Amino acid sequence: GSASAHLHSGFGGGPIKKGDVLEVGPAHGVRAAHVNLQHDRTVLRVTPGLQGEGLTGTYRVTEEANRLGIRLEGESVTPRVASIISEGAPLGAVQVTPSGQLIILGVEQQTAGGYPKVANVIAADLWKLGQIRPRDEVRFTTISFEQARALLIEQEAWLQQAIQYD
Repeated sequence: GSASAHLHSGFGGGPIKKGDVLEVGPAHGVRAAHVNLQHDRTVLRVTPGLQGEGLTGTYRVTEEANRLGIRLEGESVTPRVASIISEGAPLGAVQVTPSGQLIILGVEQQTAGGYPKVANVIAADLWKLGQIRPRDEVRFTTISFEQARALLIEQEAWLQQAIQYD
C-alpha cells in the first residue's frame, strides 16, 4: 500500500514536480500525535569510524547530494589509513574521498566501498540526512558509542509515546 517511489531503481514513478497532486488518505489503525522536532537538522552527531577518530567542524553540502550520498566540501580530512580494500558500507558512514572531501552515505548507498570511513552518523540522527539540502552547512560533533545508544533509546521511547495503535 505504499505510495513512495524508489528513484534509483525506477519503482513507483518519478520525482515530485511542481503541480503534482499527492493522494493521501488516513492511516488505518494508527493515531500519531503532532510532531514538533526541536532538533537542528544540520547538527550531526557521529561516532568514530573504522579508519578515523570521528569528526568535528562545519562543512557545506554540495549540489551533488541525493539519496545515495551527500557530498560535502570544507576542510580536507586525512583518515588514519590512505586506502583500504573494499568493505561493508553502513548507512550514515562518513567516507573520505582521495581529495580529502567527505561523503555521507544515504539510504540508497552502495553496500560496499573502498573509501576510508572516519565516522558514522548515529542512528538517532539518521532522519536528518533526508532533511539536509544542497548549500546547507552541517556541523559534526563526535560522541561516544554509549551516548549514541542512550540517545537512540530515548528517541525510541519518545516515538512509542507519540504513536498509538488502535
